Amino acid sequence: MYHALPVLAAASCWGGTGLAQTAAQGASDAGVPDIIVTAQRRAESVQNVPIAVSVLTNEALAASGASDSVALAGKVPSLSIPQNGAVQYFLRGVGTTGSSINSEQSVATYVDGVYVYSTWSSQVPLGSIERVEVLKGPQGTLFGRNTTGGVIQIVTRDPLAAPTLEASVTYGNYETIAASAYGSAKLGDRLGISLAVDFRDQGKGYGHNSVRNEKTMFRDDLSIQGKIAFEASENTKLTGFFWYDDGHTSGQNNQVMPGYRGLDGVESDYEDRETKANTPDSLDYKSYLAYARIDQKLGDFADLVSITSYRRVDTLYRLDQDATPATVINATLDIPFRNFSQEVQLISAADGPFTWMVGGYYFRSTAKYDPITIAGAAAGAAGVVRYFREQKTESIAGFGQASYKITPDTTFTAGIRYTDEEQKMPSGKTTLVGPDPNPTVLPFRPDTQDSSGWTWRVALDHHFTRDIMGYISYNRGLKSGGFPLVTAANLPGYDPEKLDAYEVGLKTQFLGGRVRINAAAYLYKFKDIQVTRITDGGNVVANAAKATMKGIDVDLDVRVSDRFSVYGAMGYLDGRYDDYKTAVYYIPRPAPGGGAEAVRDQDATGNRTIYSPELSASGGMSYRIPTASGDLTLDGFVQFVDDQYVGPSNLFVLPSYTTANASIGWKSPDERFGVKLWGRNITNRYYFVQVLESTPGIFRAPAPPRTWGVTLSTKL
Repeated sequence: MYHALPVLAAASCWGGTGLAQTAAQGASDAGVPDIIVTAQRRAESVQNVPIAVSVLTNEALAASGASDSVALAGKVPSLSIPQNGAVQYFLRGVGTTGSSINSEQSVATYVDGVYVYSTWSSQVPLGSIERVEVLKGPQGTLFGRNTTGGVIQIVTRDPLAAPTLEASVTYGNYETIAASAYGSAKLGDRLGISLAVDFRDQGKGYGHNSVRNEKTMFRDDLSIQGKIAFEASENTKLTGFFWYDDGHTSGQNNQVMPGYRGLDGVESDYEDRETKANTPDSLDYKSYLAYARIDQKLGDFADLVSITSYRRVDTLYRLDQDATPATVINATLDIPFRNFSQEVQLISAADGPFTWMVGGYYFRSTAKYDPITIAGAAAGAAGVVRYFREQKTESIAGFGQASYKITPDTTFTAGIRYTDEEQKMPSGKTTLVGPDPNPTVLPFRPDTQDSSGWTWRVALDHHFTRDIMGYISYNRGLKSGGFPLVTAANLPGYDPEKLDAYEVGLKTQFLGGRVRINAAAYLYKFKDIQVTRITDGGNVVANAAKATMKGIDVDLDVRVSDRFSVYGAMGYLDGRYDDYKTAVYYIPRPAPGGGAEAVRDQDATGNRTIYSPELSASGGMSYRIPTASGDLTLDGFVQFVDDQYVGPSNLFVLPSYTTANASIGWKSPDERFGVKLWGRNITNRYYFVQVLESTPGIFRAPAPPRTWGVTLSTKL
């Protein structure tokens, strides 16, 4: 199956170390502001962390006008986001193509230190975000499971900060209305509360279904987040968090690739964002996340942190998998998901030559298809097939990391983690529903899969000067195994995949802090890669290839003056399969047939890895013009993403694209009121967010056209 859902309001018009940060973050107006991150689970300047990190601040998020993480692609070097279901992140060529509910991502998402397992819905209210940290490369020591590609860490604002009330209203083309608000208040000196709300209603779709004569490509969202923080004493802080997300989208606007035939045997031509599916795609979801956090200072010895979380997601998804006027594969997926986690950290308090952290982590989840219903010719004589599937995951881990200053300028870091994890498929059935009042139930075999393993990190960093730091590191990442749930067959589980990463980096700033350049070169050795094969019966996941990825990332910030900033990012990536002799090639069937034939055991050795653009680059500027009646701000941004192969055969490619965004805004002299005219994809470039190869056919999904709008804002 393939699904579509934009997630995570974490996008920005900047992919460098940070845009539009305020001077309050630790730098004068003359230079690029310093940014404090928690990439190593403690507060540090991003320039002192021996990890490649791109940071997106609240100000940058607001300036971009973005509303979901799809806009991250091209802005963070070597990041690709194919929209083939719950949004899938590929960072430096490492990612997950499976969109099954139990297909956890190789680039993990965290909110305030809480692992967000399911990305079917994850739109954090924009106003509540303090920053987004994109950590590149395996983070298996401190973040653990499923971080082979990296981590996207969202940090929300502290309600104990200065009280504020911010609100905005937007009207855009395609009858889009959006509103957002964030407010925080302090009740006394020790208690703070905050509430954030985001709402969007797109009344008119970007696309058109010519078979059903209705609009497609639209979405509506409501997201509410509340947070409370209480300083019980000088040494104790309690934090509670709740997040509710309710959304509806019309799904992907899939088109059979021109020149090929769908399962109806017809070669179709399309106009722009047209689709010809005979049933409408739709996705409705509700998600809930709650956590409780305790921060306890244990004198000068250490800080104790406890984080307890619970997440629930309920999704109903309908799609026409063959995307043709014929009734071949019409699917309905009823997907409940639950997870619980508990983490305890003990972090050294002293800021001396030796710092350390130890901790433990427990995770439990249940993912179900309850059921998947397939109707149409693919269901055979029965007419309807229902798959009931369930996977239970239980994981427990212990970890530790320590850093020692060999000299005042040189630090050695080492960490290790062991994860004991088990996946179970305890129940399930396949029901064939036909004219017989007693449906046929196919046999099911329960199964268990072990995903235990070690991850580690070793790094050495050296400050050549106060403004120049270099580092080298070696990391092991591990991604959990599981079971192919979206398939008619009762198939065996697949093993964890492993990645060894070698990296050398340089973080610099000069000219009085006006220029900041951070760069990293890396070499990845990837084995037991989990690959997904999409068939008429669903998704089949198996371990297959070995691969090598190597590349360079560069981030640039330049503060030309206190009015003018420029910024840019570039990523070069060369990823190739070292040993992949069991690849599946999807060969389109000749007339009068349609769809594609899955030809097995083909040799893809030497081919480029999937979703690995050789070059990705972005750049932009921000210029402020002071006037007697307020400040005008001009923002512009351009991004380029190179060709990306979508399968190991390298037969089908997601073509390269270049897009541009721009805005002009005004703020009153007291900064209480503002107005902004903005545009995305201002050249109206026609490009694609997804090309998919599968036995139902070769498909593509177009990106949104040019969009524009006006935003009114206030800050009290």
